[in-house]
Amino acid sequence: MITDVARRVRPATRDGKFKSLVEEVGELATEINIADGTKKREPSPDGVRGEGIDVLVVIADILYGEFGEEIHSQAFADQLQSKLNKWESKCK
Repeated sequence: MITDVARRVRPATRDGKFKSLVEEVGELATEINIADGTKKREPSPDGVRGEGIDVLVVIADILYGEFGEEIHSQAFADQLQSKLNKWESKCK
């Protein structure tokens, strides 16, 4: 779904996408602070879940910019699995 949208929206530069990611991570941090009670204000309608999804969407768009249609390939899935295995090994 994300790559379908990425194909249709105006292309952004890698720098622009990265800045969007930083902005979205900041919004996620704010929502987490609100949810944890360390920031006293009303949560946004999106809350932690919505802001988390925004972060994932921007990351997927960055990766689509790097991989193109290869993002749907077995090679990409294998590289992703390798990274997941690495993260999981840190928990053992």
